[in-house]
Order: sequence, then C-alpha cells, then structure tokens
Amino acid sequence: INVRKINLAKKIIWFFVPFVKKREYFAPVMQMVFDYYKSKNLPVNIKITGEFIPLVKPLLGDEYQILPGFGDTEYIYKASDIVNLPGKKYSTKRNQVEGFEDRYFYTFESFDPSMRQEVLDFAKEWGETHEDETAEKELDTLVRCLDNLDALDMFCDVLKVEGELVG
Repeated sequence: INVRKINLAKKIIWFFVPFVKKREYFAPVMQMVFDYYKSKNLPVNIKITGEFIPLVKPLLGDEYQILPGFGDTEYIYKASDIVNLPGKKYSTKRNQVEGFEDRYFYTFESFDPSMRQEVLDFAKEWGETHEDETAEKELDTLVRCLDNLDALDMFCDVLKVEGELVG
C-alpha cells in the first residue's frame, strides 16, 4: 500500500516505513516524518503494508489518500512463514527448496568485508538483466547498506553454489 499526498509533483520520491522496536512507537515516528515533510513543503510518498494502515490513517488528514501498491506485494511475508513454509500456501516453495537442496552443493555464509566486491559484481550483473530504473536504485541501496552494516544494525548473508556467489 502506498500513501500519497494528493496533487503530487511530477518527481515522486518514496520512502519505506521506519522499523520500530515496538508497535506503539510507529505512530509517533510517522507523525515526526509527516511533520518534517510538511515543514519542507514536500509530498509524502510512503511504501507501507496493510497492517500499518490503521496506525497511519489517523495521522493523514484529508489531504492524503491511500492507494494500493502492487509492485512490492510479492516481497511481503511473515518471517515465521519464510522460515517454516507452513501449509498448502507454501507447498510450491517447499518443493523448490527441497529440489535445490537435492541438486546443488551450496553454502549459506555470513557476509564479511572481503566479499564486498564479489557481492557488488553479482548485483551489477543482476541489474543488467533488469531494464527498469529500480535496478540502479537497488544497487545504490546495497552499497550504502554494505558500507554501514554495523551503524544500521543490519547483517548480510550470501548463498554460494559450488563456491560461486548466486544470491
């Protein structure tokens, strides 16, 4: 779901909702974001999932509307569902994982700085197969994340098959 200010300027800049440690922190943080954008006379364009709409909607007022965002919904999963792949809904994914495990000698490794260039080369190669503008933005985001993993309290893992980075 995207939150968009009505009558947007032609250039649209999106931001993703902030991660907060506790659900009750979400609305106050979003209010600060909205206040900042309003003080700078900037439109607010947010990528947001359905569960957060009830928390954001009261903050919006009449000058905002909520529009469905179809491009990102395929990437939104519950972490526990990805770990466990429960039920009929995930049977295809379970079969794909099992097939992969049976066919390949693979390792799943924690990223270390010596892998940086290999990861960036892989990402660039992936980006060359995608003609849309998001590939370049994703590469820029990846670089910033890799360069700031500790500061962002993030981690990165890599998947290798036969010693070659594949994901």
